[in-house]
Amino acid sequence: MVPETQVALVWDSEDRWCECPNIDTLPDDTKQVRTTWDGTAGVCKCPDTPNGAIGLSLAPDATPVYCECPNPDLDTDTEVALVLSETSDSCVCPTPNILSETTETHTVIHDSREKCVCPTPSANPLCTTTSAPLVLDSGSRLCKCPSAESLGD
Repeated sequence: MVPETQVALVWDSEDRWCECPNIDTLPDDTKQVRTTWDGTAGVCKCPDTPNGAIGLSLAPDATPVYCECPNPDLDTDTEVALVLSETSDSCVCPTPNILSETTETHTVIHDSREKCVCPTPSANPLCTTTSAPLVLDSGSRLCKCPSAESLGD
């Protein structure tokens, strides 16, 4: 058994069957799913992660159990949590609707593969008289070009 992603069945004496020891209500269904029974492996487990993707793991110290995307402490001024992919078998950066393609873009996966951040500039150092790095709009979870509004002027 892989303790990060798999757990044994438990006996339900009321219903008289064995079941995955899942939580009834997920704390946040945008980044969490219940384990499912894998009869071949003989365990309840988190979804199989596609090659190269970021997988879910059992929430630490949670009983009953559930699987979740990485859940690091975030600096909410610059970092966004990963969310479930459309197929719920991996974790991705959120992709809210972009309202202005000339000033907004989506976050990207941080090097740690545990969170999302704005893309870093390709030039280092930036020419500060003609360019600026993107800033995170924590409300929309989009990266935006700085403006008088985003800078609080």
